[in-house]
Formats: sequence, C-alpha cells, structure tokens
Amino acid sequence: MQLFKEAVFFDLRDKCADALKEIGFDGYGFGGFPVNGQGELVEDILAYTASLMPNETPKYAMGLGKPDGVVSCYKMGYNLFDCVIPTREARHNRLYVFDEESDDTLKYRHYYILDEEHIREKTPISKQCDCLTCRNYTRAYLYHLYKVGDSLGYRLATIHNLRFYTQLMEKLQRGAVYEY
Repeated sequence: MQLFKEAVFFDLRDKCADALKEIGFDGYGFGGFPVNGQGELVEDILAYTASLMPNETPKYAMGLGKPDGVVSCYKMGYNLFDCVIPTREARHNRLYVFDEESDDTLKYRHYYILDEEHIREKTPISKQCDCLTCRNYTRAYLYHLYKVGDSLGYRLATIHNLRFYTQLMEKLQRGAVYEY
C-alpha cells in the first residue's frame, strides 16, 4: 500500500512537526496510519512522532482504542485517545473487565454476554466496576436484553465499556503495571 509506506518517512514527520510547532497549537495528534496491514501498532513511528511533540501539551493518538494499544501509546507519551472500540464491542456483546481489584495492575480480559454461562448469572458484569450498569443490573438481565434485541442492552454494555476505559486511564495515571 503506497499511502502506508509514505506515512513512515521519518524525515517528513520531522518537517511536519517543526511546521506545526511553529504555528503553536494547544495539543498535537497523530492518526491515519498507526496500524499496519495486520492491525498491529506501528510502534516505531508512533513513538517517534510522540517524541517530536512538546511534552507540555496533550498528545492525541487518533483512532487507537484497543486496550493494549492504549497502554502502549500511553507509555510512549500519548495521553488522549478516541476510538469506536468501546461502543462497537458493546454492540457486539463483548465486555471488558479487569481480572483483579488491585489498582496497581492492568490485567484484564473480555467476555461475550451472549455466552450460555450468563443466562442465569445474578452478578454484575464486574464486581469491581462502579458504573451504572454494574451497580444496577445482572449479567442475566443483559443476556436477556441482547437475546430479545432490546437496545437498552447495547446502551448498558456501552456504559460499562466506557467506564472500563476510564478506569484503564485512571490506573495508567496512577502508574499501574500492565500484565499480559
């Protein structure tokens, strides 16, 4: 893909960064081609681009949203992210949860609410989560909403996934350790 090859020219990144810094923005973003053809982060260009941006301004990784990618980019110096992943995954019955209650670990997993094991599960999506969904609804209820096609299920799952992401950022800011 010709466009992707052009996106990794470090000399052009330097030239662009210099021009943008001369204008002087409140923050700087990088997006467009942060992943390769296999969907993997192009870490060298992401890290290099982050190093070109002033540290005293927000560094925005545009379109990066898988938890692993957020963690990696945060370590590179990015501190602002956006992506459809939390809402898209919720619409496709995929929910993110942390494995442990500890604030110093980022170990997480996901599960699908339409898996048979949730039919009668009277616990929340996550016992550690304080979102509206986890405080008020069971996995069995969400399973039911998805099964009958009620859009409330998608909204409740989205609320939970968005809270997972805010907790992820809170943990990163506190210096939590990422465990694979």
